[in-house]
Amino acid sequence: MTITNPQLHLNNLIGNGFFPKELIPAFQTKQLSEKSEEIKNQTVSLSPEYRKKHKNSKCLYHSFPRNKVTRRNLGIPNPQHQLILSDIICTNWEDIYNFCKQSNLSASKLTLDSQGKYKRAVSPNYDFQISTEKIIISSGLRYGLYTDISRYYSTIYTHSIPWAIYGKNYAKTNRQNNLYGNLIDQAVRNTQDQQSIGIPIGTDTSFIISEIIGSAIDKKINDELDQELKGFRYVDDYYLFFKNVSDAESTLKKLHRIFNDFELEPNGEKTSIFQLPETFDSMVITDLKSFTFTHVYAHHNIRKKIIDQKEDLCNFFNKTFYYYNNFPNENIIKYALSKIKRISIHDTNLDLFIGFLLQCLVADPGIIEIVVKLLGVNKNRLSNKTLNKIAQSLNYFIVYQVELNHSYEVSWALYLSKLLNIKIEDDVAKKITNIQDSIVAILSFDLWTNRSDLINFEEQDLMNWQSLMNGENLHSEYWLLAYEANIKDWVPNSENDYVSSDEFFCILKEYNINFFISNDNLYLENNHENNDDDDDEINFY
Repeated sequence: MTITNPQLHLNNLIGNGFFPKELIPAFQTKQLSEKSEEIKNQTVSLSPEYRKKHKNSKCLYHSFPRNKVTRRNLGIPNPQHQLILSDIICTNWEDIYNFCKQSNLSASKLTLDSQGKYKRAVSPNYDFQISTEKIIISSGLRYGLYTDISRYYSTIYTHSIPWAIYGKNYAKTNRQNNLYGNLIDQAVRNTQDQQSIGIPIGTDTSFIISEIIGSAIDKKINDELDQELKGFRYVDDYYLFFKNVSDAESTLKKLHRIFNDFELEPNGEKTSIFQLPETFDSMVITDLKSFTFTHVYAHHNIRKKIIDQKEDLCNFFNKTFYYYNNFPNENIIKYALSKIKRISIHDTNLDLFIGFLLQCLVADPGIIEIVVKLLGVNKNRLSNKTLNKIAQSLNYFIVYQVELNHSYEVSWALYLSKLLNIKIEDDVAKKITNIQDSIVAILSFDLWTNRSDLINFEEQDLMNWQSLMNGENLHSEYWLLAYEANIKDWVPNSENDYVSSDEFFCILKEYNINFFISNDNLYLENNHENNDDDDDEINFY
């Protein structure tokens, strides 16, 4: 539900909009959010020397699969500068919200999650159904135009933020800090070592910035046309409809020129003009969506129902693997698992189901979060034989993902190890230490410290990560590892309390702020779905 007159508060933006939702839930900013106002007030007393030395910081990056062949780096800014950026946005929220509200094309308007449904501070309208809205809006029209911005978040030019709000000419001659667009530009650059190309992927502040620019593009294209556009924009994807092909072609040229005005490029592979009607959903997904499973209940014919469900599982995954191999551009396995997770699998069929899950994981490692959930909710039903099979598969999986430097997949594998009490083989553990990733390192140290029966490291193997545990790295891309290692006593030389010596991070330590909570069942306790229709999830980075 959208609030009529919304007000965005700093504690909400920090608590629900700081860390990317793709991280393991043990990584959180709840404690920081609860003390965000106090910390903000205390940072006023930071010395001029400290401010000058640390006027910006580097962003932590965590590799995440966008699809089977491409990846993106999730960004986790340093809290010192993310607090500043978040405070600027909250202070100017009414102006930002009203500016974006002017767009008559946006279907991804800034939405405050007042009911806690999505557990984000600000999000696009996840309830908007793109496929059905296309049918409704295009009724009576003959041509469709689809286009989007290539690598949107990664190519946003931060100076274009004030261009969007005030106009390019005015913004270029008015760079003073009494304009909130200039403040946002400067603050977001300070979160990423002053880089002006790209913004961190995964934070709600970046979504807000993307919607500011998108709304400005909407206004410019509407101003240049003689007629009202039929269609909508969802983040950076445009779906427009026309009576004739010449209008579609003319609009596409103007839209691409406007993209260029903001230093953005269209995605040529996803741009097309076509005649209506079109198929509004993938036929492959439609086929899987219509598949009906046998539900096994306690009644007189239960034996037959169990056999029927077994045949259903075989038929469904046979279809899934066939489509996966023949339609490589579709997220087949992800959709299949999002459908089957709603099915209650009978104990007799559980081993077969687990076997299919492990095959899915080999084919599409990016679906490991869904696999972890499905295994986790069934963990009390798993036999020792099945657990041994999972353990063998998990160790093979980690070795393969480490070689590819896929930190997201390795981090969820480590979490699964703890969740199901699966031992990581010693030779596999040694390979894990080759990944220079703070999320993986923190999860590994947590396992080693609290569950040494599940993972064992030789001291020399940890030197790679331990070399990052120092005061200098509190402001580098390894800030999270440097901070957590200190407050959790993972630092080899514990006499060097570099966090207490840092003017900003010592404030966090005094408030006992943790960014990682070690809890075996945290994912199961706090599990939520951003959208019940996971197959409709839109990646707008």
